[in-house]
Amino acid sequence: MIGSIVFRDGVSDHGLHTLGIVLVAAGSAVLLLTVLDRRLMSRDTSQRNTPSPAENPTKENTS
Repeated sequence: MIGSIVFRDGVSDHGLHTLGIVLVAAGSAVLLLTVLDRRLMSRDTSQRNTPSPAENPTKENTS
């Protein structure tokens, strides 16, 4: 998608550099959002969505 916008008039060095700048900026934004995401910092396992088999016994797990 970005390539078709940058190279709409034909392939050139300027278009390649523009594409590189756009990709570096997008990568930097994703890296910044990942670093600033506080939920990734915590290792609290009490907020798991799926309980383990020991916490939620089923017919297969009971003796």
